[in-house]
Amino acid sequence: MPGSPLKHEKRRIVQAAILLALEEGDKTPEQMLAPGMKVIAAKANDGDISAMTFLADRLDGKPAQQLQHTGADDGPVLHKILRDVVPVAQAPATSKTDPESA
Repeated sequence: MPGSPLKHEKRRIVQAAILLALEEGDKTPEQMLAPGMKVIAAKANDGDISAMTFLADRLDGKPAQQLQHTGADDGPVLHKILRDVVPVAQAPATSKTDPESA
């Protein structure tokens, strides 16, 4: 997993604490969570969009973000940004003399 190892370590500590709390008593974590899942499933069955989304995210995983490019591709992104931000300097007018006339 990319990112801070400390962040992920904290997440594991919280996860372990939640699992420990769920295992207290004579029920498994699955048995402890089942009544809540039944409520969410019933809400989804009644048309609650947030309950449907919750269940879909847990069953299928969250959908990947779709990126769509529109417009012409006319070079690297940095070039486009610089072109829009920094005006192109006009080359100074130079007078070239004809070598034969000198």
